[in-house]
Amino acid sequence: MRNCYLIRMTLWKACATLILAAATASAGLFWRDKLASLWSDKAITVNADDADWDESKAYEQEGISVMARNDGRDLYLLVTARTKTAREQLSGEAKQDLTLWFLKADGKTRDWGMRLPFSHRQSLTAALRDPAGIDPEPELVGILGERPAEIANRVAASARRPVWEIRVPLARLSPTPEKIVAVDLEFSKMLTLLMNLRLAAPPTH
Repeated sequence: MRNCYLIRMTLWKACATLILAAATASAGLFWRDKLASLWSDKAITVNADDADWDESKAYEQEGISVMARNDGRDLYLLVTARTKTAREQLSGEAKQDLTLWFLKADGKTRDWGMRLPFSHRQSLTAALRDPAGIDPEPELVGILGERPAEIANRVAASARRPVWEIRVPLARLSPTPEKIVAVDLEFSKMLTLLMNLRLAAPPTH
């Protein structure tokens, strides 16, 4: 009898440990805002032009608008600003770095990212006045060496507002089994947008 009791207690503890581990692993995803990616049946040209994007599907927070699309190979993101404060942040007039982070599947650990280093680089003000103006090159964070050719960035002005358009290969992301990628958009230590980006599946015919 005592042996049976010990076996049951051992099994119960093992099950409890597995449940707790699973809950801890996914806890980082629960309290994030949701961003749904739309399926794209063709590659998107990364040129900081928002004309090809449907803003009705955008995630909006703190004056920042974020849109996502993906095909079977790449994820595309478009970040724009809707308010004066948000425009100052995204254009660099606030003199703060802006970093887009891609997290690991646990939803808590930042894997790598792309940074607009406005704290030590000229802002987009000139480009907002002249669309042919400056085009600051984002820095990669967490990836050593030169930027891989398959990662594309373009930040510029469109319709007199700052636009950041990005292409990232799906192979460089760490989605959950449910095809969710945790993304942080960090403007400063006081303002970070936390998103669960759900990748789109191809349509069934």
